[in-house]
Amino acid sequence: MIKISGTVPYLGPSDPNNASHVTFVITDPRNNIITVSQVNPNDNRMYSASINGDGPLWKLEGDYTVKANFANEKADTAFFFSIAGAPPEQVYGFSYETILKLDF
Repeated sequence: MIKISGTVPYLGPSDPNNASHVTFVITDPRNNIITVSQVNPNDNRMYSASINGDGPLWKLEGDYTVKANFANEKADTAFFFSIAGAPPEQVYGFSYETILKLDF
């Protein structure tokens, strides 16, 4: 499981209903899009998301990039995804947890 959390800036009058959401795009070492997800920040401007690191798209070992967008703000980070002891096409049960913090 990959956990992403952070804090978004206060938008004030430009977003009176707190309608803006955080959008994540995770890409693999070859820059292929692995997943896209959206979450809404809570009233304290904090957000969190859990992304499943399991499945056929998670087949390459290497540096994966998380890009996050909120309103006009952008943040990104990278993490190393490793596959222990099996060829990539046989691994679908990633059980380690990665925690990423992205503040805008």
